[in-house]
Amino acid sequence: MTDTLNSGLRREMTKAPRRATLVFDGRCGVCTRFVRVMKRLDRKQRVTAVPYQKPGVPTSVGLTAEACKKAAWAVTPERHRYRGAEAVNLVLAVALRMNKGKGKG
Repeated sequence: MTDTLNSGLRREMTKAPRRATLVFDGRCGVCTRFVRVMKRLDRKQRVTAVPYQKPGVPTSVGLTAEACKKAAWAVTPERHRYRGAEAVNLVLAVALRMNKGKGKG
């Protein structure tokens, strides 16, 4: 089972976009702790994390403040949006992305 999960994670990491923006609740303890951990893992600074309470953030990524109150969101440069657990999984895949010797990270 663990091998299946690990291979699935590796597959997702290779499909992950090069960058993402995480829009999170800056007043949520779980969210802010996750962002701190994710930033430590994101050695190449591929993920930008911003609280939705910062003026203009929701609309800058095509969301509403109401949607951001309900869940964290990840937005790719291509403007694809991922909500909740999908957002968390995506930003971790972006942060941990491993390039196999091709070009820049």
